[in-house]
Amino acid sequence: MTKQAARPAKDERYANLIPMKELQFEKDRLFPFPIYEKLRKLSPVRYDKQRDCWDVFKYDDVQFILKNPKLFSSKRGIQAESILTMDPPKHTKLRALVNKSFTPKAVKQIETRIKDVTAFLLQEVRQKDTIDMIDDIAGPLPVIIIAEMLGAPIEDRHIIKTYSDVLVSGAKDSSDKAVDDMVQKRRDGHAFLSNYFRDILLKRRAHPKEDLITMLLQSEVDGEYLTEEQLLGFCILLLVAGNETTTNLIANAVRYITEDTAMQQQIRQNTDYIPNVIEETLRYYPPVQAIGRVAAEI
Repeated sequence: MTKQAARPAKDERYANLIPMKELQFEKDRLFPFPIYEKLRKLSPVRYDKQRDCWDVFKYDDVQFILKNPKLFSSKRGIQAESILTMDPPKHTKLRALVNKSFTPKAVKQIETRIKDVTAFLLQEVRQKDTIDMIDDIAGPLPVIIIAEMLGAPIEDRHIIKTYSDVLVSGAKDSSDKAVDDMVQKRRDGHAFLSNYFRDILLKRRAHPKEDLITMLLQSEVDGEYLTEEQLLGFCILLLVAGNETTTNLIANAVRYITEDTAMQQQIRQNTDYIPNVIEETLRYYPPVQAIGRVAAEI
C-alpha cells in the first residue's frame, strides 16, 4: 500500500513497482515465500523509508484495505485515467460496461478461439527439440487473442507485446536512475499505444465492426458516450492487464506442475483436476505480487 506524503522520496505512483530490499536478488523474487512469512510474523505493517510507502503483509489487513476505497483509494496521478485508477461509483459503472463484452456467449466464442490458437502454436513447435514456454506458448497466446478483440492486425502482435510489457515493467532497483528509466519507458510505451489505438478508433468510427472497439464506441455511461481518453484507457488496460498477467499465469502453472511431480501424475490421469490447479496457481504463484493504494485519510 502506498501512502500520501508531503515530500515523497520516490514518486508514490510507482512505489509498489520498486522492489523491496528483501527482494533485490532474482532468486528471492522467484521464491519469495519464506521472506513473506518472516515479514508477516515480524513486521506485518511496516514503513519503508527507502521507497516512501507502507507495506502490508497480512491477509485480513490487505482485504480491509482493498474493500475500503474511501480510506484507501485507487486514484493516483497517472497520465491517463483507467478503470484501475478509479474508485466507486465511477469504477462500478465502467466495469459493468466492460462486462457486457464478456457475456457467457461471448466468453464461449473466445474460448473456442483460444483453443484453436493454442493448437496452432503447439503445432508450430512440434518439430523442435525443446519448447520455450514463454516465447512459444505463454507469450504469443494472450496477445493474439487480445489483439483480435481490439481489432488490431495479428501481424502487429509482436510490437503490441513489446510495448504492453513496457507498461508493466518495474524498476531494476530502488536507485533514482532505475526509477527514472522505468518512468520514461512507461511514458514512451503509453504514448505509442495511445497513438496506435487512436488510429483504430478512427477506423471503427468510419467503419464499425463486430468487435470490442466498436462496442465501446457505441456504449454510454449515464447517458454520455465515452470520451476518447476513456476509450484509449480501456484499450490499453485490456491489452496490458490481460496480456502479461495471462502469460505469467500460464508459465507459473507449468512451473507449479513441474515442481509437484505427484500432482502432475494426477493431472495426467484425470484432467478434471485442471481447474483446481489453475486456482491454486493463482493463490500460490500469482501473476501480480503487489497492489498499490493511496491513503485518502490520515
